[in-house]
Amino acid sequence: MEFRILGSLEAREGGAPLTLGGAKQRALLAVLLRPHSSQPRRRPWLEAARTIADGDLAQSVEIVARIGAHSVEAYARLRAAEELSRTGRLAEVHDLLEPALAFFRHVGATRYLAQADKVLAGAA
Repeated sequence: MEFRILGSLEAREGGAPLTLGGAKQRALLAVLLRPHSSQPRRRPWLEAARTIADGDLAQSVEIVARIGAHSVEAYARLRAAEELSRTGRLAEVHDLLEPALAFFRHVGATRYLAQADKVLAGAA
């Protein structure tokens, strides 16, 4: 799998373009593909990017959690919870979002707290 990040984000497999999903999924993928100053480029980042490109946001959360990138993990959890809520898997939303909410509260990320509250309200 090949990712092109100059210009618009693209993914290709065997030279053929892949559909990357919605804007939020592409945004999360772009965050994971961006070089991180505190993290050298390692295989887990590529693995996480591939799971997002494949549409498996819940799996990407697990990979990012292993890497220890707390801000990216919280964001991935929020996006995965939105996806779970859209697909009717409401029982899983709260458990997935709880660590993200704790992080967002800790850093004062009110924008993301509001988004998480909307997801939780929809899952209630």
